[in-house]
Amino acid sequence: MIGTTTASALAGRAGRRQVQVQQAGEHARWRKQGQRETYAAFLTAVEQVRERSYQGDVDSPHVATASRASDELNERVDAVNRTLSMVIVEGPESVARTAEELRDASCEVASRAMDILAARRDGADISQLCRDLAEEQTWLDQGITAYAKAVRTVLDQPPSA
Repeated sequence: MIGTTTASALAGRAGRRQVQVQQAGEHARWRKQGQRETYAAFLTAVEQVRERSYQGDVDSPHVATASRASDELNERVDAVNRTLSMVIVEGPESVARTAEELRDASCEVASRAMDILAARRDGADISQLCRDLAEEQTWLDQGITAYAKAVRTVLDQPPSA
């Protein structure tokens, strides 16, 4: 009788433990999916700054076009900052640090592109500004590569229970 009671208690405890392990695994997979979505949203926002800085409107001498392009760049930089906050919350530190560096690079690209817009509007020479923008875009491209590598490292780790 005692043996049966003990076996029953052990079986019940093992069953509860199995349920806990399964729930922990499901939670880890859910958490990883949230990270994946957050990391992708940030990268998408950065890519939008990058694409906008490459578009021809940056070279437009028309005030209305230049003003609209500048407003769009500012909106896209704001999106980078908003999504960076989510990356910092999701972590880990290695991804957050790389994302902050990527945010800095995207802000510099946007700033250089806006400098070109202002110079074009004022009729100033933009040749040096274009070279500066090209350098910042290279820095941004390198940041995108580093961020993607950091994200893959985190996402390639199996979910822990």
